[in-house]
Amino acid sequence: MLSNSIEDGNKIVQCLNTNEKLQFVRQMTETTNNLYYFDLQRQLWQDYFDLGIKENKWAPRVSKSFVKQHHTCHTYGFRKHIVEQRLKTITQQFQSTINELQQYILQSEQNVKHWQPYIHPAILSNAINECVKSAQQRLRQEFDYKKKMLALDSNDRNLITKFYDLKPNEEQIQLAK
Repeated sequence: MLSNSIEDGNKIVQCLNTNEKLQFVRQMTETTNNLYYFDLQRQLWQDYFDLGIKENKWAPRVSKSFVKQHHTCHTYGFRKHIVEQRLKTITQQFQSTINELQQYILQSEQNVKHWQPYIHPAILSNAINECVKSAQQRLRQEFDYKKKMLALDSNDRNLITKFYDLKPNEEQIQLAK
């Protein structure tokens, strides 16, 4: 997979000719994967936080019967302090993973000097990045979907609330449904 992620990827295959080299690249790839994953989570929770701040609504959880009755989604519904806490935790994980990856990059710059055949550390890092991005394409799409649904659910909830604020009668409610 790594060799297919960049042009002239066969140079990487030739370079990774020992278990030690393979293990190092696997660890670096796993750390890169974690970095992108934590970033996706951070973005999602940041969107949730921003939406809560913008609308000043927290924990907009509604009953399952309401969701079914109005054909809406059952959104996450967390209190502000929970969102802030989760965002803080993910940001710490993200920063810790950045530091870990920086250590791997420094270590790779030292290691590849002695590798035969030689491969430039930037080429190796680029191949790892491209491989992880490609592997996480579906995950990114899933997170994008969640972010869109979060905004749409909030909009639906606001429209339903405004409708009921108008004090409709039963006939109007049935017509609206």
